[in-house]
Amino acid sequence: PVPYRRWENSRHNWNGVCAGAIGSACLHLIKDKTRLEEYLKRICGGLQYYMEGFTEDGACTEGLSYYNYGMTYFCNFAQELYDKTGGKQDLFCGVWGKFGKSTEDKRAKIAAFPAKCFFTDGRTLSFADGNNRGIFRMGLGCVLAMHYPCFRFPDMNRVAGLDTDGCYHFASLKMDLLMPGRLLAVGAVSGEKKEAVDILPAAQWVVARSVAGASMACKGGHNLEFHNHNDVGHFIYEGMGTMFFTDLGAGEYKKGYFGEGRYQVLCNRSMGHSVPLVNGKEQQSGAEYGCTDFRAVSDADTVKVSMDIAKAYETGTIQKLERSLKFCLKTGQLKVTDKFLLYGEPGEYVEENLITQIPPVVEKERVLLTDGRKVCSLRVEQAAGFTVTEYEHCNHKGVQEKVYAVRWKADLKGKTGMSTFHLTLSEVPEEEKGE
Repeated sequence: PVPYRRWENSRHNWNGVCAGAIGSACLHLIKDKTRLEEYLKRICGGLQYYMEGFTEDGACTEGLSYYNYGMTYFCNFAQELYDKTGGKQDLFCGVWGKFGKSTEDKRAKIAAFPAKCFFTDGRTLSFADGNNRGIFRMGLGCVLAMHYPCFRFPDMNRVAGLDTDGCYHFASLKMDLLMPGRLLAVGAVSGEKKEAVDILPAAQWVVARSVAGASMACKGGHNLEFHNHNDVGHFIYEGMGTMFFTDLGAGEYKKGYFGEGRYQVLCNRSMGHSVPLVNGKEQQSGAEYGCTDFRAVSDADTVKVSMDIAKAYETGTIQKLERSLKFCLKTGQLKVTDKFLLYGEPGEYVEENLITQIPPVVEKERVLLTDGRKVCSLRVEQAAGFTVTEYEHCNHKGVQEKVYAVRWKADLKGKTGMSTFHLTLSEVPEEEKGE
């Protein structure tokens, strides 16, 4: 039957994995040219749906890990097809289905995506079922570099070893062993200059890296993205190898994780992300629950992002919830302002909720997080009254970890209110290091 099960015409990584693997097998095993052409036509047709799953600016909203997984099998098959046909069938840059030759081809933007997931210190975005210690595959990178001048190799300290993947997927290992030599044979590719800011308006992602070492990433989107978490408006603040306000990424894949109980798991529900609680309510799951009016601009000094995330909550919960973020590319300071409009019912409130895995130290007007080398200061402009709630989180490897939610109620005057807070990263005083 066509499509085969649920993946053949799907727009997520499993299409790339399955179709790429089957396509490669066909190239090696099918000797009858007529049958092979028939099979390849179907496989290449199905892979168009996989390409459609990337946003128009090339982002994989499933995260870097699933980008690596799907694109490894896609690129392995595409390179074998390219080699077998002498470049006549080119899924990378040639005319193929809905894709034509163009400097603005979406496929080039997809190739440029991995480097955008890395912070300066080598940590990675962990939106959705991601991982903040992500890696990239050298073989995959070499294939992309051979076909796309825009490709940039990410931090070489994060390249995967031959034993990184416990499943030892053949396609990954094959390309890791063979493709670096091929890339060197055609000439080294340096790629583009590493950017301080990456703005992906279609995905509604922004990644900003300061010269001082602190970095910020935030997202809009909606709550039915692939491998979705309820995280519209969420942000990460990190620096010097430490996630101060973090994204927990993927939890342990066990029974219920992809079923009805998915949004009862801390790392998937909005309470496990740095987004507000409105009248004690969390964001809802579904494509209709998302961000509106997402805007992002940058100049030499500053990145500014604004979005309305009210529609991420159940209808009738809040009229407007405008979140704006201002990040200084020199100092690494982040300012977040939430402006909201409620319905004026008795007892309404908005409670800020920031997520960290570093034990918070609460002072009168601020909260401090330290890793022994750097200290992150959270300062709230309005009267705070902080509370800290501790949770248990089971990470992707099945290890239990501590998670802390730092909360305070925002100021409310009638139906309107505002909450402004600042994050700053600085050195731990010498006399306090090592204590």
